[in-house]
Amino acid sequence: MSLRHAAPESAMVKIMAYAAPVSTAFLTDGMPRQAFIAEITHDELARAPSYGRPSAGDVILDGDRRYTLTDACPVYDGQQIVGWKLIAAGGT
Repeated sequence: MSLRHAAPESAMVKIMAYAAPVSTAFLTDGMPRQAFIAEITHDELARAPSYGRPSAGDVILDGDRRYTLTDACPVYDGQQIVGWKLIAAGGT
């Protein structure tokens, strides 16, 4: 998988995301939809210091699937950021 900002020419960061267990899907336009939620370590982003923080609108590419972040929440250990919870939609 890779993560990049929404800008077309932005650099990509290779990530190993850990997806949470499947939860209940909800219906949108008569079709079942489910948010894509994954967690990454902060070390993965630290390898690309120019990337900064993930934010809404960023893109996760997983093979031929493309997800758009709707939210990115830091995961703390005390006062130190150790990871990120990425909440995305799409999968097209």
